[in-house]
Amino acid sequence: MKLSDDQARKVTLDPGQTDKIVFDDDIPGFGVRVRAGGRRTWIAQYRIGRISRRITIGKTLALPEAKARKQAKDIFAKVQLGDDPQADRYRKIDDAQQTFEKMVDQYLAQHARPRLRPRSLESVERHLREH
Repeated sequence: MKLSDDQARKVTLDPGQTDKIVFDDDIPGFGVRVRAGGRRTWIAQYRIGRISRRITIGKTLALPEAKARKQAKDIFAKVQLGDDPQADRYRKIDDAQQTFEKMVDQYLAQHARPRLRPRSLESVERHLREH
C-alpha cells in the first residue's frame, strides 16, 4: 500500500498488540509505526551490513507524508553513501551533553584530586566553577 496521511491515520492495532509497523510499497523501508498509546510516527528502516536500524523521522500529526517521504529518501541516500544516520544522531546527542561542567568534573577526578593538597584543590575547583 502506498502510505498517505489518511492511510497512516487508518492503521490500527490488533487486540493484544502494543506496536505495529506498516511499510510503504513505493519506498522500501519507509513506514508508519503505531503504538498502543496512540502515537503514530514516520520511520525509516535500513540495513548496514547485518545490522538493521530504525530511525524515527517525525510524528504523523506534525509532519506531512510528503516531507516525511523526502526525509526518508535523504536517509536512504546517506546509507547508500556509507553513512549511518542513526549513529550520527546519537553522536550529536553525546556531543551536546559534553558541557564544560562535566569536563571540570572529569579533570578534578582524574588529575587534580590525586595530586593536589586539599586547600589547593579547593582553590582550583572554585576557580574553575566560578570563572
